[in-house]
Amino acid sequence: MKSLDDMTEPELRDLFNRVARAIDGMLPDGTGFVLIAAPFGPEGVGQYVANGDREDCIRWMRETADRLDGREDVPR
Repeated sequence: MKSLDDMTEPELRDLFNRVARAIDGMLPDGTGFVLIAAPFGPEGVGQYVANGDREDCIRWMRETADRLDGREDVPR
């Protein structure tokens, strides 16, 4: 399989749509997700796929990044 960096936009779209369908089929109904994938290294450009509204996904990613920065755990 090609590196993400070497894929065309149609190839990326097809790959990420297939991954999204697989993830969506494994999660309980009503569960939102965002998947970010990037080639390793400083030059890698992140790609993402999600099943939520753009605004919700951005909020989820910011909240998660803040928790990661603060090394915070969410109590169950």
